[in-house]
Amino acid sequence: MSAALRSFETQWRARAPDALQPIREQAMQRFLKLGLPTLRDETWRYTDLRSLAVQTFEAAGCEARGEIDLAAALRNESKPVEA
Repeated sequence: MSAALRSFETQWRARAPDALQPIREQAMQRFLKLGLPTLRDETWRYTDLRSLAVQTFEAAGCEARGEIDLAAALRNESKPVEA
């Protein structure tokens, strides 16, 4: 695991739990298992991700904006956004 990925994982695990925590945990475990795609992955064959792998990323801030309907989000039932 690269230093950048370890740093990202540390920041990610430091986040306060919320309604999406179980989904984020599953996604993180899958990402840690699979890693970034390589040139051996046919659909990524011509995409060079080496520069991405060495970048340092910081988690974006999280601001609560009301309740999340997790069941609807999982069913992909999006509601129109009011401006």
